[in-house]
Amino acid sequence: MADQDPKRPRPSSFWARPDRGQLLWSIALNAIVVFAIVIAVIPIAALVHGFVDLVVRSKTLSGADAVAYGLAFTGLFLGAIFFTYAIKYYLGTGIVLLTTLVSGGRNGNGTGNGNHKAESDRHAAGLSRINRNGNGNGNGNGNGYHIDLGYHPFVSIHVAAYNEKRVIERLLTSLEQLDYPEYEVVVVDDSTDESVQILERWQGRPRFKIGHRNSRLGFKGGALREALKVMDPRTEYVVIFDADSMPFPDSIERFLPYFYAVNGDKEVKRRDEVAAVQSYQWHVLNKSESWLTEAVRAEYAGSYMIERPFQDAVGSLKMIAGTAYMIRADILREVGWGTSLTEDWELTLKLYARGYKVVYTPWAETPAECVSTFARLARQRMRWAEGHTYNVRKWFLPIMLSPFVRPLEKVEFMFDAAYYLQAALFVVGTVSWLLSELVFRAHIPGWTAALGWSLIFSNVFALPLMNLGGLILEDAPARDMQGVFGALVLSFALVPFQGWAALKGLLEKEEGPWFRTPKTGNITDPCTYFGAGCSDLAPAATRESLWRSRQRRTLKRGLRTDGSDGSSPPGCCSRSARSRWDQRECRSCRQPATRCICTGAPFARLRRSIRPRDRWPLLAAFSRRPAESRPSSGSRTYRPKQLPQARGASR
Repeated sequence: MADQDPKRPRPSSFWARPDRGQLLWSIALNAIVVFAIVIAVIPIAALVHGFVDLVVRSKTLSGADAVAYGLAFTGLFLGAIFFTYAIKYYLGTGIVLLTTLVSGGRNGNGTGNGNHKAESDRHAAGLSRINRNGNGNGNGNGNGYHIDLGYHPFVSIHVAAYNEKRVIERLLTSLEQLDYPEYEVVVVDDSTDESVQILERWQGRPRFKIGHRNSRLGFKGGALREALKVMDPRTEYVVIFDADSMPFPDSIERFLPYFYAVNGDKEVKRRDEVAAVQSYQWHVLNKSESWLTEAVRAEYAGSYMIERPFQDAVGSLKMIAGTAYMIRADILREVGWGTSLTEDWELTLKLYARGYKVVYTPWAETPAECVSTFARLARQRMRWAEGHTYNVRKWFLPIMLSPFVRPLEKVEFMFDAAYYLQAALFVVGTVSWLLSELVFRAHIPGWTAALGWSLIFSNVFALPLMNLGGLILEDAPARDMQGVFGALVLSFALVPFQGWAALKGLLEKEEGPWFRTPKTGNITDPCTYFGAGCSDLAPAATRESLWRSRQRRTLKRGLRTDGSDGSSPPGCCSRSARSRWDQRECRSCRQPATRCICTGAPFARLRRSIRPRDRWPLLAAFSRRPAESRPSSGSRTYRPKQLPQARGASR
């Protein structure tokens, strides 16, 4: 955890412990790291010891023994490789949860004064970014932050769109409502559907530049390259959003502070080494649509609330993730856009090879849509896996030989190299070990059956625990926890697709075509900021589509059997479903059935009350107690512009 950048300021005294306590805390965290490294070495040591032992007595082995021991060695070797990933996930989960929950977490007291403590704590390296003080400022910014530069840097927002008729207008509406004086929006559209007509209505509006291409040359990277050509020459920062995003009004203000450092004299200086700031792609808009969307939502929570903050804390390499990030315009002009299937990963490697760094913060979270079908998800992950491994091969030597890339960043790059092969390694290794153990009854010398089973189960639980930790940190509703198991199932269901695409990207001379991931435009869970939960009114189209997707599942599980109100939803599939609907209370949100948001009721008009929390308690996400108070009048919730506001709901 040492080797911090000397340009990064130290945490403010507000958060700092006494010197002795800080020393003990550092010793404890470093002891955890050393312990994790020792544990990770155990399977490798057993592998070497067993190999030497077998070589000594190889002359006495039969052909069947050779096959059995070959399977045993394969299982242990691949299991040991995956175990290094598992140790990384356990280590990240443990340190992030321990540091965040023990050291106080977020102070969301909603004082309404916007008076954050010393400004330098916003830029302190590592996990203090998660723990930072976040007093509400009366505008719903429970974790917001503003840095006074004396002026407002001009920001250009770039959107590359292709046949996004279901979501493009809601994105533009969100961008029109940004609370920042100096910005523009550049949309480069390759569409062949009704998106063209939708975007024509936005032509000529203040701040908006709409362009259309007749070809998909260069795919997303090619479109962003065109946006770079027409952006305002005053631009100091560029923000990238995908079409399914719905950024909050203060998104720009949340990105900017991480490009600057504040010294003890309150002097603001730019952090020259920071090229980009990535934030949380908060995939929650349609998370209740199906088990698949719940699984995808949980998967992102683990990655963006545990893995990436841990990477930022220890100073390892961090990936730009395609959307919800800000980058310096001068550096973007210097490196330019590539045309890879994963233009974001290609941009990341370009930056690090030149000595620039990427910073991560979860506090500029941007709600977005989950992939809604397995076929679309598999196609999306295949594109990611192919482009990822293609760029690993292309940039391997430039990164490993670059004097600007730190040793820890190179280690992280090695982890990333086989990122999309993790599950495949686990499956092949587990099957090999099970065959050697259960069929051939063969053991590697010194590696017992108990150790083998321990290795399997420790590997299995690494990702679910990380995902669960991410959901706990963002104070997710209890019903989101069921997505943890679905995410585990998905990780293995995607093995053949990701494995094939990764090998293809590793071996092919040129990348394949870009396959678009279709969006539905459904909003089942309109959300405010972290910890505030989901609220307000789902639009009519959303309620109808949500009802179709959940009527076979939610009604069988979610309603209590303690009364009847005589109401019946349209399109019930059976009498039993109607009888289950005729009940008083939903188990998930504890609202009457006719007003329940999470079941997709057609009369869902009641804003869910949110119990204020002063900290991030460990078990808060599992609490089912009724809410005690409404959100403050400053909280902001996105809803389609044309819908009437629910009575009593605050803007």
